[in-house]
Amino acid sequence: MHSSEERVAFLLRNASSMRELKQSQAFLAKSNVAARLPSLLFKLLSLSSFSPWGSLAYARSIFNSSSYLLESTFAHNVMLRAYSASIFPTETLLIYNTMCRSGSVPIDNLTFPFILKALGRAVAVLADGPALTFALKGSEVHCRALHLGLDSDGFVQNALIYMYSRCGWIEYARLVFDKMPLKDAISWNTMFVAYDRIGESDSANQLLTQMTEKNVSLWNSIIARHVRLGNVEAARSVFEEMTVKDAVSWNSLIAGFVRVKNYNSALEVFRSMVAAEVVPTQLTIVSVLGACAEIGAFEMGREIHVYLMEKEIEIEGFVGNALLDMYAKCGNLKLAQEVFDRMDVKHVTCWNSMIVALAIHGRSEEALDLFSSLEEAAVKPNGITFLGSLLACSHKRDW
Repeated sequence: MHSSEERVAFLLRNASSMRELKQSQAFLAKSNVAARLPSLLFKLLSLSSFSPWGSLAYARSIFNSSSYLLESTFAHNVMLRAYSASIFPTETLLIYNTMCRSGSVPIDNLTFPFILKALGRAVAVLADGPALTFALKGSEVHCRALHLGLDSDGFVQNALIYMYSRCGWIEYARLVFDKMPLKDAISWNTMFVAYDRIGESDSANQLLTQMTEKNVSLWNSIIARHVRLGNVEAARSVFEEMTVKDAVSWNSLIAGFVRVKNYNSALEVFRSMVAAEVVPTQLTIVSVLGACAEIGAFEMGREIHVYLMEKEIEIEGFVGNALLDMYAKCGNLKLAQEVFDRMDVKHVTCWNSMIVALAIHGRSEEALDLFSSLEEAAVKPNGITFLGSLLACSHKRDW
């Protein structure tokens, strides 16, 4: 490997920001390394598409600017996969249609699951999305898969079940399911969730009785179902039956107790989770901090804050706001302010929590000053922001 190739490989291997990715791309273009070692170009595209600090728009620009990538099935599948999981699932249709029209980019068994998943997600993401249009496109894709002899491919079949069920064609989803020679855990889970989503409890329960072995993912779906119906004790019973539990299992039960306002039970489950040495996720932390806030469990909330610092977990976004809200509702404005001040990116909910807390505790001047700072930071206020400010004004007038 030449020194220039080694340098690009090193840059990509150690890239941890968009700036470093752009440096890698610039060096690739300047040194013409991509022509000699295309795998580096694929690596750049994948990092841009899937890394936490990547950008799908940037990945698309790389894809569109490279004739090599535009002729590669792998590169097309990377883009299809990225868009199918994004908030722009319909972009996959443009890429897929281009593949079909070109005739020079072969479509393989990995192409179909991504486009089918995107069609199903489009119905969910676009609240008023034309489900019939997506279903018809999905059936067209289904025909193409059959034509290519992929009718028995497990990945394609599972994606078809998902697509048809999401588009409201549950009978077609069941037809695909019943014709599968080999059903894996994803097949059963997808079909169960499909019935459960539309409220066909009898069909969902019948499916459960046919299963010889339930996997963690299906158990989690059953717990989530009971939680959604408000039957948390049934969810707990299912949870206790499970021999293997993952973080999702614990999160579902904790969230269930929070949902029915049984905050003490939520904290009890969290303690058991920690004792079982299951690593809490962001969702766990947000749910538990919410429970602490509602019952004033300051000590537990403080312990979670210490845990976050010890594990060097970034206190931003939903976690930061939940921590701030917990301190505010527990009456410790000093710690709430510290969390607020240390957050690099503050969503309007963070500002609201701080403004309302200051107003409730009679610190009207500070609340109104914070409202002014919010406007200076170009953060758009909402109804809660204005209510907090009005509360501060009323307290100030009373004083």
